[in-house]
Amino acid sequence: MQKMYIVLAIFLLPFSLIAQDTLSVRRMHHNHTFTTVVIENDTNIYAHRADGSLESIRPIRRGMYVRYYPSGELMWKQQRKNDKAHGEMQFYAKNGTHVGTLLFHEDSIIDTIFLNPKTPFLFGRFTYNSTIHGGMRRPDGSSNVSQSEGARRHEPLYLVRQPVSKTPKKYTEFSADYNGYFFQIVEMGTYGIFPQNFDLQLVTNTMGAPPAHDGSGINSHYNIHAPIKMHTNYCYLLLHVHSIGYAP
Repeated sequence: MQKMYIVLAIFLLPFSLIAQDTLSVRRMHHNHTFTTVVIENDTNIYAHRADGSLESIRPIRRGMYVRYYPSGELMWKQQRKNDKAHGEMQFYAKNGTHVGTLLFHEDSIIDTIFLNPKTPFLFGRFTYNSTIHGGMRRPDGSSNVSQSEGARRHEPLYLVRQPVSKTPKKYTEFSADYNGYFFQIVEMGTYGIFPQNFDLQLVTNTMGAPPAHDGSGINSHYNIHAPIKMHTNYCYLLLHVHSIGYAP
């Protein structure tokens, strides 16, 4: 019997060494779920899509951040340090083909290590800043002002290939990740990029992104106004949205 206990202890030892504690489970907009887990003194965030499929596993401090296509194939591997892209980032097509490797230093690209000439791709980051005026008006006419900035999380986007026909069609749809990064394999050509809620019928030949939008007390301004031209192996695109709102 004593030998049986010893064998059982040896069998359970590896599982005790990788024991993990779930800190929180949060449901974000677009029905994404984030599960925060502590493993070996580091914190990992497991992101799941609305359909329950695993979207990504992201370390907070350091390690390899992996993201997957909705069908389950590996999309990218990104080395991270102190919650920033730092080191190599490798991109993959759905069929497993390695299409590119970029070198990062604290969220900034510093070198191109490898590009597959047969598979061009669009890669970029979606950021935002907003200013909200609201609250009770002061005697001098001013009011409270709230400001925020950061990466757009899980922002649904779509591409339209130019020139646009009489009936615009979506070339492809995708979304940014928790840090605002997005990746999409495309063909050579010219494209417009738009948020999911932008009316497809308003897309024109000369429009690269939606014009300033007024509605519900919020004005949104995009930093891109011309179509995106894919004429090299990859295009790195920084999308920024500035919003000004007025609360009652």
